[in-house]
Amino acid sequence: MSGKKLLILLLAGLAVLTGLLFLFKGADAWQFWNIPTLEPPFADARILTASSESYALGYDPEINNPRDPLDRPFNLPSIWKLIFLTGINQSFTVALAGFFIACFFLALILFPARLSLPAAVLSALAAFSPPVMLAIERGNVDLFVFFICALALATMERKWVLSSALMGFAVLLKIYPLFGLSSFLGMERTRFYKFAAAMTIAFLIYAALTFNNFRHIFSNTEKGFTVSYGAAVLPLFIGQLTQSRTLMAAAVVGAYLLVFLILAACLYFVDRCNELLPVEETASLAAFRLGAGIYLGTFLLGNNWDYRLIFLLFTLPQLVEWARHSRMAGYTLSAVLLSFAYFWFRNISPAYFLDELANWFVFTGLIYLFLSSAPDWIKTEIHAFFRKMTFR
Repeated sequence: MSGKKLLILLLAGLAVLTGLLFLFKGADAWQFWNIPTLEPPFADARILTASSESYALGYDPEINNPRDPLDRPFNLPSIWKLIFLTGINQSFTVALAGFFIACFFLALILFPARLSLPAAVLSALAAFSPPVMLAIERGNVDLFVFFICALALATMERKWVLSSALMGFAVLLKIYPLFGLSSFLGMERTRFYKFAAAMTIAFLIYAALTFNNFRHIFSNTEKGFTVSYGAAVLPLFIGQLTQSRTLMAAAVVGAYLLVFLILAACLYFVDRCNELLPVEETASLAAFRLGAGIYLGTFLLGNNWDYRLIFLLFTLPQLVEWARHSRMAGYTLSAVLLSFAYFWFRNISPAYFLDELANWFVFTGLIYLFLSSAPDWIKTEIHAFFRKMTFR
């Protein structure tokens, strides 16, 4: 049996088991994954439908959103406001969330060109892990963004123009897929430079035109430290624990200093060790670069809810392959799986710090593997940099 067929069978089987669990337990079934729930259900999809209702009543939902049950301002990129023109209301919330969820599971089947049997098993289990179920419980739009990214991967080798257009659309939906443009590193060097420059210029123009929207999103997005990942999560925890802004600010500086040291160390060891990572499927490498790029970029942004870990699913096929040849890949894979499983143990007091350690190791491992598997022209630039530093 091929890995792809096994993945489909496992997803179907786990979906049936999950459906039966909800059939017999109702909303209490969420307790199995130990995730924080909100009422009414599908709260993140509801921000769209509730904001549409407020808009229909003549309000600007970014400023005043009286129809939202949780009293939240609309905090998504401007392109999502197009949904207001359809006139949908909160009675469509379940259907909208269901659409996002269906797109996500379709994406899991679309993006891997070929899968090993171990990768199929791990991907299926991770697809029903707590961070993914948190995204499903919220009906979060990241599920749909994941689908668009998977479509971009599926079309990358044969129709790169369509693939780049899909990635551009994903960036419009949520900013962070911009970090996933590294998935196009399979291009020839000059072509990639032109592509990256064009995408960057287009994004900067878009950012300038919608700057107020960007600022509104950042200031109105709740930040947490218990079910989150990112460089600023532990400093936020320290700030909450000590109620000291000074200590929190010092912790932020320390966290980003650690980021710099990790990056410098990874660059150094990649140049010195020159570890060769075999690639059997270029599509798996592109998916790894997409998932790793999004994780690394969002980690640097400081604070992300754990449902965004769904993008690490893109890295699993390649990590499983590399784990047979590289200790770092094996350790990184283990840390990724620990991040997926954290919710089951989060009520145990040391678990929070174990999860933070795993998040930082995922960050470190993905940087190292990303650089080790980079095209030769990037490695040449790294080597040239260290040669200049040595001669100085």
